[in-house]
Amino acid sequence: MNKRYQIDDLEAYLDGLMESEKAEQFLKELEIDSSLRVDFESLKLAREGIELAAWKEMVRKSQAEFLAGRTSSKTESETLIKSISSFAWISRIAASLTLFLASALAVLFFSTSPESITSKHLDYQIPVMRSGEFELSSLEEAYQKKDFETINKLASEIDRYDAKAYFILSMVYLDQSRPESAENLLLEIEERNKSNQSKEFADQIDYYLVKAYLEQEKIRDAKTRMEKILEDPKHTYHQNFTGWDQVKIRVLEWKN
Repeated sequence: MNKRYQIDDLEAYLDGLMESEKAEQFLKELEIDSSLRVDFESLKLAREGIELAAWKEMVRKSQAEFLAGRTSSKTESETLIKSISSFAWISRIAASLTLFLASALAVLFFSTSPESITSKHLDYQIPVMRSGEFELSSLEEAYQKKDFETINKLASEIDRYDAKAYFILSMVYLDQSRPESAENLLLEIEERNKSNQSKEFADQIDYYLVKAYLEQEKIRDAKTRMEKILEDPKHTYHQNFTGWDQVKIRVLEWKN
């Protein structure tokens, strides 16, 4: 537990209520203080869990029902007694929610693994073209059939850069649990795209790098790619990740 910042301070920062100078100092300390990072990430995780489970809304409705049941004819003493009673009732709810949340977070912490995110990843499918538009390459046909022996032979014959061939090979490497090799090829395509000012397989690179990074436990790199996808509504794979995946990847980051 860090000694400089209390939970109210962390809440203020997350809600955008912290003074700018203090916020700047806070960010600097967050970079170097591991105990502060643990407290901060724990709070963010808890808040996200509450939002996802709609617990805030449940408490808000309970409070609203209590306030609606009060009448102006009550005496000050009756109001005070009722307020004290309701405060105790709300406190019990809060305590129950805290206990439930702690249990849920414990389960989430121990059950979250890279596989819990990558297990639902889509396998790459060769686009179906209109009849006669063009013939599939030998490499594409071999990939469709998962004929790895032929793929390896064809790969050895590649003597120049070809984005499609590199990409298909990266998918094969992911199928064969060789994420580092897949990562290298995907990044090579990305670098070539930058040099050639092109966007070949750009969205696919983002998506499959998440898998390649997670399988190597490169959590921060995976998180960066996932955030890029989620922040772009036009991204091909925007719908393939959710806020819950972001929570999971933060758990993995915290565990590492």
